[in-house]
Amino acid sequence: ESGEEMLQDLLNDKTDAIIMNEGFRDSFNLIDKKFESETKVIYTLDKQKTIENLKSASVTKESFIVYISGIDTTGPITTTSRSDVNMLMAVNPVKKKIGLVFIPRDYYVSLQCHDGVCETGAMDKLTHAGLYGVEVSQATIENILGVDINYNIRINFDTLTTMVDALGGIDINSDQDVNLRNGPRCNIKQGENHVDGRCALGFARERYAYNAGDRHRGENQQEVIRAMINKMTTTNIIKNYESILNAVQGMFQTNMKTDEITALIQMQINDMAKWDVQSTLVDGKGDMVPTYSYGSTPLYVMRPYTDSISSAKIFINEIIKQNEVKK
Repeated sequence: ESGEEMLQDLLNDKTDAIIMNEGFRDSFNLIDKKFESETKVIYTLDKQKTIENLKSASVTKESFIVYISGIDTTGPITTTSRSDVNMLMAVNPVKKKIGLVFIPRDYYVSLQCHDGVCETGAMDKLTHAGLYGVEVSQATIENILGVDINYNIRINFDTLTTMVDALGGIDINSDQDVNLRNGPRCNIKQGENHVDGRCALGFARERYAYNAGDRHRGENQQEVIRAMINKMTTTNIIKNYESILNAVQGMFQTNMKTDEITALIQMQINDMAKWDVQSTLVDGKGDMVPTYSYGSTPLYVMRPYTDSISSAKIFINEIIKQNEVKK
């Protein structure tokens, strides 16, 4: 039975109660506005799972890929939610290169599931993959781009705000003057802007001010990450990394080990190398179709352009390829 059928059975008194993933709350409210006012939670079960990492890398000597999942919430990072930000960060520590690949939240994709949490091969929006856990989102993206992802990191609004403030603010570049819906009084002007955590978050969330909507928002999110990397790699603030990590403790989830994070930081402190940060995004064509998670309700999706996917694969490979060994 689909989530939509479960919802209607509950609202039409065909069943007394349903068991649901809390991450579906927004979905159910979208399908039927009566859900929030006419139902109540009678029992909550929290399930914790240790996310294993079977693809670890020697992070200071070989290239690796990180999946960044941004959930559209504040509060506990353990909350299961849609993954509204989906970005790959390809890192080459030898060549000091980083490549950011933004994947639209509405990308229409084939889910890659495990342990029966969903149906592998079912077509859905990428953002909905997050409802079934970060591993499903990661595996789905691996399938799209044909890459092995070594690590994942899960962040939310609070993580970004706190991290930027812990860095003492960042310098972002905007291609136009912007009035932020989620950052009033931030006064973003065309060119370089020094922003605190609140304004950085507003800039990363903005889409209505742009003709390209979510595509432009993806570019802004890449710009915020680029600015954070630049602040950490070109200033002495990285030497205070313990206080920065303490500031965001409990605000992010990752399967990267503490000693791997520390090794990267120590490498940067030792050489203070400047990193070349490049970015790209995959694109597609809009459509209205039913999705696996929402049942028969047609939703906006983006059907991937195959040439866009191919270009992203080439982009990632160019970043992560190691120096050729001379014979």
